[in-house]
Amino acid sequence: MPGRSLLRNFAALAALACLCASMASAQSIDVGITKTVDNSSPAPGNPVEFTVTVTNLDAYPANGVEVTDRLPLSLTIPAGTSPFTSQGSYTPNTGLWQVGDLPSHGQAVLTIPALSAPAGSPTCYENIAEITDSATHDAYSDNDASTASVLAGGATYCAQLMLQVSPRTKRSDGCGRTVTFDFEVRNEGPASAYHVEAKVLGHAKGLTAGWGRFEPLIFDEIRAGQAVSGKLKWWIECKQPEQTADYTFSLITNTLLSAASIAEVSGQLLIPRSGSCSCPSYAVGGNPGCFIATAAYGSNLDPRIASLRRFRDRHLLTNSPGRFLVVTYYRVSPPIAATISKNETLRFLARVGLEPVVNAISYFEEHVASD
Repeated sequence: MPGRSLLRNFAALAALACLCASMASAQSIDVGITKTVDNSSPAPGNPVEFTVTVTNLDAYPANGVEVTDRLPLSLTIPAGTSPFTSQGSYTPNTGLWQVGDLPSHGQAVLTIPALSAPAGSPTCYENIAEITDSATHDAYSDNDASTASVLAGGATYCAQLMLQVSPRTKRSDGCGRTVTFDFEVRNEGPASAYHVEAKVLGHAKGLTAGWGRFEPLIFDEIRAGQAVSGKLKWWIECKQPEQTADYTFSLITNTLLSAASIAEVSGQLLIPRSGSCSCPSYAVGGNPGCFIATAAYGSNLDPRIASLRRFRDRHLLTNSPGRFLVVTYYRVSPPIAATISKNETLRFLARVGLEPVVNAISYFEEHVASD
């Protein structure tokens, strides 16, 4: 539709303009959290111990950090024991851990002893710790929560994921071909599955060497009895002959699963000849990175760079105005990136400036460009 095409190009122009704009000066940091349990399948009546670690991953101090970790009602702190904090204070009734300030790359640890209810029917206790407040803006939320699970009453898993996959192929506008995987995931276990990642592994030349590569899709939570559906798109490089591709579609999660419930589907699909290629010459046979973003984040493997690259491949390289913007960007950005990479302050400012771009692209792909 003309309106959608216009909106795509407008979003592309805005994203590219933000990439080249001056960087904001507001301070932001990245604080991450991890949670473990010393025994995920204790014998009836035996206590367990949860360990929560909060880490300031940035080069700047993180001030006023607060974490919430309230034990489920079925887990209690044993009599005669109490939680321990390496700094700050923890209130068991509310689950609030007032960590306080963390220096650059500093850590704080909370340990919570717990005792499950008397053995009964098989069940799973999910214990979640999450960063709920910070006086310093946390730029990245992907690592702000962590879950540890305890199996009780003879339970062997917390979640059981069932998977259905239907792959199909379609043409793009003269620049390669798209493989789309339509899928549905259902959780038939007694507890939620957290951080479920859907991904595909391919074994054909076009699937593994294409410049518009497949990126995984992540669900924060799939509740017990809930079914979720979605689609994953894989861009195939142009000028590829007809081929048969072997693929494996799998789900990965940090929630305890029985061995048989880690869903995986394998198969083959026929990818027709892609025909003529109207991609920019540098795109054929390669997958250049985002120079400024790589300089800012320090690695071409950073997931935020993958998001920028995916936006380039799916929404810029598929139309003439977008291709012009990409070619212009790759012409002017290398010297800018070289300057940024040599100065930690400029790298920090670049990360701050890129944050709204990455967030805008995520919103665009989820609410505007999905079909």
